[in-house]
Amino acid sequence: RAPRARAPEHPVRATHLVRGVVLIHRDSRVGARARRARHKLAFKALGTTSSAECRRLALPVADVSRFTVAGVSCAMPKSKFTTFDIAAEVAALRRSVLGCWLANVYDLDSRTYAFKFNKPSGAVARDADTPAAASDAESEKIHIIIESGNRFHRTKYERVKNDAPSKFNAKLRMHVRTKRLNDVRQFGRDRAVDFTFGGGDTECHIIVEFYGQGNIILTDKNYTVLTLLRTHRDDAKGVKILGNHTYPLDRFRAFKQYEREDVVCALASGMTVDDVAAADGDADAADEKTDGAGTRSPGTIREALARAFGYAPPFAEHVALTAGIPNGASASLPFDDAVRDAYIDALTTAVQGLESWFEGVTTGAVVATPVVTTKMDSKADGSEAIEIFDDFSPFPLKQNEGKPVKEFPMDGVTDPACAFDHVVDEYFTALESQSGVLARRKVEAQAITKLEKTLKDVENRAAQLELEREKEEQRAVLIEYNLEAVDRALDAVNSALASGMSWTELEMMIKEERRLGNPVASMIKSLDLEKNQITITLANHLDDVGEEKPSGGKAKRVTVVVDLGLSAHANASVHFAAKKKHAEKFGKTMEAQSKAVAIAEAKAKAAIERAGNSAAISRARQTLWFEKFNWFVTSENCLVLQAKDATQAEMLISKYMLPGDAFVHADVTQAPVTLVKPPPGDYRAVPSYSLTQAGAAVMCRSSAWTSRAVTSAWWTTPNCVSKIAALAGDKLPPGVVNVARVDKQFLPPAQLVMGFGLMFVVSEKNVDAHKNDRLVRSDFDVTLEQDEGDSDDDDDGGDVVEIKRRDRVEPSDDGDGDGDGDDDKDDEDVDIVNKLASSNLQSINDTDDALANKHRGDAHATKQTASPRMSAKERRAQKKKGKKGGKASDDDDDDDDNFVDPLAQLSSPTKAGKAAGAGKPLPRGKAAKLKRAKAKYGDQDDEDRELAMAFLGADGTKKSSKSATDGQTTVNADVTKPEAPTAPTPAPAPFKQRDAEKRARREAKAAEDAEDVVADDDNDERGGATDVTVSVEERLKADAERVSFINRIVGAPFKEDDIEYALPVCAPIAATNALKYRMKVTPGSQKKGKAAKVAMEILMRAPFASKPELDAMRALADADVAHVFPSGCKVSYPPGALKSMQNTKKSSNASRGSKKKR
Repeated sequence: RAPRARAPEHPVRATHLVRGVVLIHRDSRVGARARRARHKLAFKALGTTSSAECRRLALPVADVSRFTVAGVSCAMPKSKFTTFDIAAEVAALRRSVLGCWLANVYDLDSRTYAFKFNKPSGAVARDADTPAAASDAESEKIHIIIESGNRFHRTKYERVKNDAPSKFNAKLRMHVRTKRLNDVRQFGRDRAVDFTFGGGDTECHIIVEFYGQGNIILTDKNYTVLTLLRTHRDDAKGVKILGNHTYPLDRFRAFKQYEREDVVCALASGMTVDDVAAADGDADAADEKTDGAGTRSPGTIREALARAFGYAPPFAEHVALTAGIPNGASASLPFDDAVRDAYIDALTTAVQGLESWFEGVTTGAVVATPVVTTKMDSKADGSEAIEIFDDFSPFPLKQNEGKPVKEFPMDGVTDPACAFDHVVDEYFTALESQSGVLARRKVEAQAITKLEKTLKDVENRAAQLELEREKEEQRAVLIEYNLEAVDRALDAVNSALASGMSWTELEMMIKEERRLGNPVASMIKSLDLEKNQITITLANHLDDVGEEKPSGGKAKRVTVVVDLGLSAHANASVHFAAKKKHAEKFGKTMEAQSKAVAIAEAKAKAAIERAGNSAAISRARQTLWFEKFNWFVTSENCLVLQAKDATQAEMLISKYMLPGDAFVHADVTQAPVTLVKPPPGDYRAVPSYSLTQAGAAVMCRSSAWTSRAVTSAWWTTPNCVSKIAALAGDKLPPGVVNVARVDKQFLPPAQLVMGFGLMFVVSEKNVDAHKNDRLVRSDFDVTLEQDEGDSDDDDDGGDVVEIKRRDRVEPSDDGDGDGDGDDDKDDEDVDIVNKLASSNLQSINDTDDALANKHRGDAHATKQTASPRMSAKERRAQKKKGKKGGKASDDDDDDDDNFVDPLAQLSSPTKAGKAAGAGKPLPRGKAAKLKRAKAKYGDQDDEDRELAMAFLGADGTKKSSKSATDGQTTVNADVTKPEAPTAPTPAPAPFKQRDAEKRARREAKAAEDAEDVVADDDNDERGGATDVTVSVEERLKADAERVSFINRIVGAPFKEDDIEYALPVCAPIAATNALKYRMKVTPGSQKKGKAAKVAMEILMRAPFASKPELDAMRALADADVAHVFPSGCKVSYPPGALKSMQNTKKSSNASRGSKKKR
């Protein structure tokens, strides 16, 4: 029905905004008739005439950015992606994220998830512009936010993650984690995106829907649903989105270039020509296409374009204004005959231009130019106006011309196609920050309100107790002033009761005597004979507290309760005792209330601090290049890098090891490959005391940590580390190097004590203030001088090795003393190192000959195992052969072929245990059974066995009816993969284009160098090293720039320093003595996570911690702290920390006990 002529006086109240949905609530001041008229006006302003939502209006914010009712603007920022936003974002992700590996998935809330991708350093180098940049390329972490139904984009900001993953997230991690993102594309021209992970049989798809409530669906390669965020079923439309069902792809809108006939049909019926042809003779299909509107013609251009082409209201408005139609998308249909053809032609041109933009962005021919518009918004009273976001779009819209535009700096964004992604991230982060500010203000207001309520209750309670005390005192004094009158009243009532008068007769008698004017009866106000009490009224001539003013101008009287069994003096004493009791209670209450007020103030302050700490959104810092290793900075400003596995060992050797560095290792299992960088400066050499600390770190990260075996590490120069086997001349596998025995410079035995501490990154302007924190105090003359012509002369002492070392390490400081004691101890250690002569080196070499020979034999065995498949018998024979060969080589050859195999040394000890348990005797009965089987089938070869198994109808393998990945019933092999709706072919990723060009060049010269082609293919496939050549001088210069960053890492920041963030570090105790926050770590049974949690809890309670330092500590993730600890450790409390914690615990227990007692 049409609205009444009278417009409502009250405007629409948009009082609820939840997930981009506006709810128009009822207003109690408006009648039903006016409310219906108000809803009609709202729908008319929105361009819709649906009557199904007459009571409740629910429209996505993306579909309506603003509407005006009765002259009042109700605007809200856009928070939902449209079809064209999705196209621009998909194009940006295809250029930046395609080909990366999914590291993990995190929960932000029930509908928002964060996907963390890893872009290997090889892929970053492949995208670099110059060879120097390619050589310095480091791996990158890319975070993508996906909010079901609303948005998806890359982000540079950190969000608060849930501690434990949800069931849906656990399922996602099970299927897609560690897989490669091979494809991202939009389904047709609809609001749904398909992320393809992996390939072949393990291929998985994550489908994200951005319409309605949204959804996230995980499917297999055939689009069979494995898990989903929410189920959906519509039998009327034949849509079933359920687990173990095929995901319906045919319901999405396909892409096509619309013609004039489609525009004419859309204006007439709200459908395209193809839709009308498909809906002929099928009423249900027609209802589905028109969303329940039947065959009703659209009333406005906005409705026609939305129903036929799926345009959101902003883009329908853009098309109408581009076509030059008055009133834009709100223009009524049908057009007048005079302008109908002109308007249709203009609309056709505008629609085709919009579709051409969509196709160009998808194929890469057009680059999105994002625009963010703002507006000034004021409070209800108009006292303050602030600039807020209004809308964003992938290209300028016609209706936004002339509006203020917000520009974001393109920090590090060099690809124009990724500009939209960057702008959207800044836009939504600003909206979240505004929401966080409002949430903090709400928490602060609640805390203050609660505190004020507590204070008010305290005041009321104190006033009440004081009033009761004054009243009791007044009653006692009045009784003393009227002793005779009170005694007469008591005697009269007692005598009447003694005469046997009933209580009813007594009350009637008192009323009669009061009427006759008896003064004693006039004193008695009421009787409470059950309690043996009466209430009397006494004239008050003392003060006005508790007075009553009876009518007639008589004297003010006070009611007093007296006991019939006591005299007047005794009743006065009772009231004086009550007054004293109230006074004592008042004092105790005030004391308790003061403590309660203090507790309430502390709780309010803590709540405000928690709100301020948790609600803020901070920019995610880029992981430093050395954080992927175990690292620390020595007391002489040398950066020490330790590999965690064989891959990192190969990376250290091939990418980061340069002339002037020191290669440190040990002949102990699980000893990590360690590289020591010289301190930043012109002189590239490693001081001797830094080598001692690096050797201690090697021993603490090896199996000696758990076995408590104290031995020596060794070091050498980079030119003595070779990747070529000394005997065979073959290239060693990754992670294995060849170091001659004579080139090993052994270090002093290390004490197995480490220190955990926190270091802080300060701004560049504070670097000069800390330039004297880590000075070099030992000798630099640690290089190995070797003549080129004497490489084979190992016994005549031709190679001179000069190293400052000591035979025995004195017990170092454990970090419990003050700063002066630590410096003195460091100086003492340096003096010991500098005074020892290099002649003691030979004695240590002689004592470790047996261990080195054994290790060399193991390296030979590792190198010679080249067969990919080998039976157990062949492996045992190969092992025996390798042992014999090792013994022979010890007798015949010299000691120049000592191999270092980090891959074998870093292997898990459980594998060695399994290998050792392989020779155990079989259980009783098994040996006899195997003996009979060997006798029966001893002459049977593999061919006979296959024929026998085929004859028996078995293939010798066990089959399972359950899937190996998710435990669900396996899908039949004949399931066909559904076809996706037609869409423009997306542009390939940049690295795929380069790979195609490289592949063409390689095919042209494949006959010349086939082996190099295969190696290149392997490196490019996994993001390995690129074939760029960089000179040593350029590498040294780049390495100096990288290492110079450690000057900004300080252990004891000053008050005036600008702290950016904190870094956890675990190093030998000598390297952590100068840290402000440090603890001693020794071998023990604690796990990494528990040790990290205990350590951070203790350090954050430090009484000398400043607010910037505490903020940096709170920003550290528990996982990042746990990664730096060694396995199996024990954390020791700093001096005074345990006593302080015990005192705090005692005080808290005492306060709880006092509360229980009260």
